Amino acid sequence: MVAKQFFNGCHGKMSYVKIEGKKDFPTIIFMDGFGGASNYLGLKNIAKRIDTRYPKLFIDRLGVCESDETDVERTWENIVFEIHELIEHVEHSPIIFFAHSANGPLALAYQHAYSEEVLGIIGIEPTTKDGDFLFQTKAYKVAISWMDKLSPEERNQIFIDSEWTENEKLEEERTAKHITEGSTLFNEYLMGQKNLQSISQLPKNKNLPVLIFLQPFRENEYRCSEYAGNNTTYILLEGHHYLHRVHPDKIAKEVTRWLNYNVGY
Repeated sequence: MVAKQFFNGCHGKMSYVKIEGKKDFPTIIFMDGFGGASNYLGLKNIAKRIDTRYPKLFIDRLGVCESDETDVERTWENIVFEIHELIEHVEHSPIIFFAHSANGPLALAYQHAYSEEVLGIIGIEPTTKDGDFLFQTKAYKVAISWMDKLSPEERNQIFIDSEWTENEKLEEERTAKHITEGSTLFNEYLMGQKNLQSISQLPKNKNLPVLIFLQPFRENEYRCSEYAGNNTTYILLEGHHYLHRVHPDKIAKEVTRWLNYNVGY
């Protein structure tokens, strides 16, 4: 198990994991989807496959894993400020976001607030403003129909990294936080739609390098989304919302290729 560290920010203590890379290379900021127990455990299977020259930082937002709970309102501005505080404490080099699901909008918001720091964004099915509508469509229901054939045990396996050690499985169980009423994550959930709509309306850098991994039935959603721009690349993969569990080698290969082409280190 890698060493977890802690940072005392203005709104509370946050846990994080830092993996060193080559000096002067931009740092990749990993943030797993909403409700994950640990960003490191959630995304380590991809991170360990990506070019080791890039430093890697896994951030647990307030309310996640061993980070503090907080009463500070869960606006996107407050969350982005908290993430920026930690990054400034740990890193001073340019950064690249690697965000899954609900953390995609936060990567966009961070890029808006601190545009000079962000070289690009990588997303695995990042949440879009039109995502809720998509889940009501026939295309979505057809695409996930295979899940109806799975047993509850088989469904649970989708969300588990098969490469976790026994100690990591125990760590995931120990640090997982339930989204109970009044908790930080519950309050963030309540603010989710408002934050999402606000972020989607922020001015975008249309030339920002963006790499999106998505399931084929969501292609039109992303090509019309807030992630679309002059320098956005789309990689279509069959699977499910946790594509990094299904295609870790393929995703890591595409990420490394994209980094070398767009970042140029």
